[in-house]
Amino acid sequence: EEELHLAQAYTTLENWPALFSLTQDALKRFENNDRFFAINALALDKLGRSAEALTSLKKLVDKGYRGQIALNTYINIVVRCGFTNEAIILVERILADETDPAMQIEYLRLLFNLIHNSEPGNPRVIDIAWRIGSLVDQKKEEEEGLFLILMFTATMHEDAEFDESRKTEFQARLRSFTEKFPESNILKSINIPENSSPEMLLELLRQATGDNEEYQKWKTKIENQMKSGEAPIPFAWRPRHFLGNILDLPTLWEVCKNSKPDNRQHQLLMADKKDTIAVEKIGGIDKIPLLDLVSILVAYDLELLDNLFMVFPKIAIGQTSLMEIQRLIDPMVGSPFRQKCNEILTILKTNIKKIEQPTAAPTSDMEPFQKSIWPTGEIKKLASTGKYIIYSDDALFRIYLNTPAEVAPTLCTLDIMYYMEKLGFLSVTEVAEKIATLCLWHVGVYIPLRYQIAILPNELADAANVKEGLDSIQKSPLCSALFTGIWDTRKPYQKIQEHAASILKELISEPRNSLKSISALVAYWYLKARLRIDTNIHPPLRRIVNVILQVAVFDKSISKDVAHRIWEVYLSIVEVEHGKFMDEDKELDAVVLLAKVAAEIDLEHSWSGAESMCELLRQGLTEGTKNFEIFNKAYIEQYVSKKVDKKKHL
Repeated sequence: EEELHLAQAYTTLENWPALFSLTQDALKRFENNDRFFAINALALDKLGRSAEALTSLKKLVDKGYRGQIALNTYINIVVRCGFTNEAIILVERILADETDPAMQIEYLRLLFNLIHNSEPGNPRVIDIAWRIGSLVDQKKEEEEGLFLILMFTATMHEDAEFDESRKTEFQARLRSFTEKFPESNILKSINIPENSSPEMLLELLRQATGDNEEYQKWKTKIENQMKSGEAPIPFAWRPRHFLGNILDLPTLWEVCKNSKPDNRQHQLLMADKKDTIAVEKIGGIDKIPLLDLVSILVAYDLELLDNLFMVFPKIAIGQTSLMEIQRLIDPMVGSPFRQKCNEILTILKTNIKKIEQPTAAPTSDMEPFQKSIWPTGEIKKLASTGKYIIYSDDALFRIYLNTPAEVAPTLCTLDIMYYMEKLGFLSVTEVAEKIATLCLWHVGVYIPLRYQIAILPNELADAANVKEGLDSIQKSPLCSALFTGIWDTRKPYQKIQEHAASILKELISEPRNSLKSISALVAYWYLKARLRIDTNIHPPLRRIVNVILQVAVFDKSISKDVAHRIWEVYLSIVEVEHGKFMDEDKELDAVVLLAKVAAEIDLEHSWSGAESMCELLRQGLTEGTKNFEIFNKAYIEQYVSKKVDKKKHL
């Protein structure tokens, strides 16, 4: 008895490690004591070791033990993990022996939810709801309201059969309830006048729900701020609270994947800079990755969720997150994408022994908003323990966690894919395709150069000319999505110019890379850059000239061969620019343009000799050719002219 009193104290204090230690010791001293087995299982579950707790409790329940702690813990686990059939069998078995009306109502309500979630059209749900109606006290708002809500839920399915006698009694009880409890938050009756206008109907609904005009204006303001990037609100917080027309996370995720580029309020930012963990360090992490619901959705749609269980011996999902998945699959109040949530749950059930299910209780003084976002609050609380490595695909949520990297570094799906490539689960092309898919879904990602190159279509290498190569890029949804994401119109122009120069430098330095392929990719960038109206660059070809010269600035030791290849690419873009109107004069004009800009840069930075833009570019031309002579002449004239102007200005 003293041990049990101490166990009760540890439970009250939520000191689960101490409770587990106590029960382990007690089980050695008091062999075959079912109460200690039950309390030990409770401690295991609270420590996240739910699969072990389930195994232990099943043995107790199967031999007929009916202790309340054992039953409640067992039911909580099987319901949370989606083992619906096992839960139904157990609840029916308990219900058959229960004599307390209050407990009968509780078990019947649980049985109703289990059957309705798995099979909404099952005729048993109406019978169970009706049985609850016979047990409740009609004078109590909560009890009678429960019955009425369950009856509404049970009879809304198209296959529901509701006989006339029950229908008459139900309607009478419904009228009686709204008369007794006119201000009830469970069910409320609204009298709608005949010939009501849409505006009047909307106002009546607002009054009934407490959704006033001021609140609507506030939500509109916040949504506009999210759209402009001024309100960095974590992805999982946005449904219901900030985006009133989107009621749950799976729906927001689907909207994100099909959103327009400018609708940032619907979009997920995974990583916008090189803030991912080094791949070689992932294998040495001794902490269990703790996933949030956003990452679970992303991993599932990228067909990576199963692979996580091959990469990591264990993963962790908070108990509140698992219960949220259960809520999302509810036929009545769940998500429109409940089928996807069901499929996710099936994968999790298959790997239940590899899932740790930690939990953290919300505090009693929390605001309603804090309670409503508790799946993320639980993760924040668990992150502070330093036991887990947080795996979240929401960069804003990772910032909100504010956990020092040395205490609990964070992961996202980009890290996992890089690590899967290292382990051989994915090829570099497969990783590139999945990153491109994220771009297609308007997810903000940082893309290492190797995957930018890997996504280029195979047809590009076989293209007969630059035009064909350009067509192959434009016809590849994944390739065009990836580079559209990198060259996003919302990014500063200078950033996309720097990127074009860096990828050109990388590609052109490798002699095995086809010049047609390189030219096609740079032409794809040029056609997008040409449409930018937020920068005043004339003539349009000056944009590609700036990229060419930036390559030379990046690497002032470029070889003669690389310089020659740079000229080839440049003149190929000039040909794309003019198309069928291309002729020798236009090529010479392009040479003059490059020479003039090179002269301006050299003069501005006082670069001369081997380090000058002039020498770096001139080595790529053949001495004695017209292009060589035109380049020299144009460069000297521009250099002298600008130098004279500079002196006059001084």
